[in-house]
Amino acid sequence: MKLINGKLIAKKILSEIKEGVSKMSTPPGLAIILVGSDPASHLYVKIKERACKKVGINFEKYLFISSSRETEIIEKIHILNKRSDIHGIVVQLPLPGRLNENNIIAEIDPTKDADGFHPKNTELLLTGDLMVVPALAQSVLHLLHDTGVDLKRKKALVIGRSSVFYNFLANVLLKEGIVSDFASPVTGLALSSQADIVIVAVGQPKYLMAGHVKDGAIVIDIGINETEKGVVGDADRQSLDSMSGYLSPVPGGVGPLTVVSLLKNILESAEKKTPK
Repeated sequence: MKLINGKLIAKKILSEIKEGVSKMSTPPGLAIILVGSDPASHLYVKIKERACKKVGINFEKYLFISSSRETEIIEKIHILNKRSDIHGIVVQLPLPGRLNENNIIAEIDPTKDADGFHPKNTELLLTGDLMVVPALAQSVLHLLHDTGVDLKRKKALVIGRSSVFYNFLANVLLKEGIVSDFASPVTGLALSSQADIVIVAVGQPKYLMAGHVKDGAIVIDIGINETEKGVVGDADRQSLDSMSGYLSPVPGGVGPLTVVSLLKNILESAEKKTPK
């Protein structure tokens, strides 16, 4: 399978975002709320901060200790909602277990919801009236478009442990003319060979092998698995290598695109609020 290079796609989009930011009289602003000391969360926030600096988006980080009350975090969100220089607000997930993620995210101004997780944006996404497209769903689209394949009337299968992401993705795919279905890891492999596009997010190395997909298929790997040899996805790259079609591998596929898709949402939010 031909590899889809997410890094190259991300580099191009990052350049477009930088150009868009340069044309604005005042730069867009991103505020991230980070609760607790989880190393992975701090790393992800650092990656977002570096990306913002590359394109000229102002970045602010608000740290809260793990024992912080929901009311403290919500109070900060309300302040950020009112600031005209902040165009995107992100609550870095996961939050410590004692905090209710849904309650906190619901307090973000929907027009500043850079992740697309606010209930109003979720509802609009599920009805097909997109306002903010979640970064991961955007990333999948970028990867599919990069193949140059005509996506209309293609059949996609999303294999995962939770249908929540599929609910977001299904309507995004439908707007591209792609009909999709969802399957659990247990039933997915019995159906995957019938699909033109297979999107896999199971969390199991070598889950998807050559015998599970048809020649000419597009495989988008979203799985992230730590192994002794490093991070790998759910699709066995070596097994799929001799087949025709396209593979978005891990690492180097969807990962680099999620951050730039987030920045794209922030730029678009700022552009909508800029007087013409």
